Amino acid sequence: MTDPETERRLREARASARPCAFAGCQLPRKELGQFCSTHAKRQENTGDAAGRMITTLELSPYRDLAEAFIDRNRQHPGIIAALVRIQSWINSGETPPRVTPSTPADQRTSAWFARMRREGVWPESVLAMVFGLYALQADQPATFASDRHFRHMLAYRVLRLVPGERRYSSSGQRFYARVPARVRDYLSLLIVGAFGALALKATPHLLASRKPVGPSAEPVPGTDTPFSKTPSKEPA
Repeated sequence: MTDPETERRLREARASARPCAFAGCQLPRKELGQFCSTHAKRQENTGDAAGRMITTLELSPYRDLAEAFIDRNRQHPGIIAALVRIQSWINSGETPPRVTPSTPADQRTSAWFARMRREGVWPESVLAMVFGLYALQADQPATFASDRHFRHMLAYRVLRLVPGERRYSSSGQRFYARVPARVRDYLSLLIVGAFGALALKATPHLLASRKPVGPSAEPVPGTDTPFSKTPSKEPA
């Protein structure tokens, strides 16, 4: 049981704790951090304290559009070069002998590419994921809290084309390897640098290919056609 003096000191520490830096949150900050535990975890998982995970369900329509767009433009020099670059990343992937929290981000990213190679991921799938995220951002910009949130989700969704490596805790419990923030930072810079300009150029064409869903509010045909003149009133 905690003694009264320790309890008093704990109460004073809680009372003097600075609130979370996230706007509107009054929870105390974590030690040596600027956010409370909730917003710190969100920042770690998504790249932004206000961010959220982008689900495969909401991304699916844009990814489908991207796959069709890539297939239609397969002979475009930019598409060809992008697929070659992605394939080179996958081919060069190597798994380090041991992955630890201190393993550099480039080596951990390389291990993910090696896993993609083993799982048979096609470069078209990677590029479609990239184009799909850019299309989602253009169509629904409020989905992303910041540029860093967008970049982290870009890297996360590309790497999650394959499941994380299964590992075991000291107690024997199985869990899947997560994608650390520094790996997302590293890979997102590679993706944006290599394919960002191409994705931005493709996005308007990709979105324009959408078929209307549901009732249309477009003016009906014939709206501009003049009506017949009102017949004059005949004398009684």
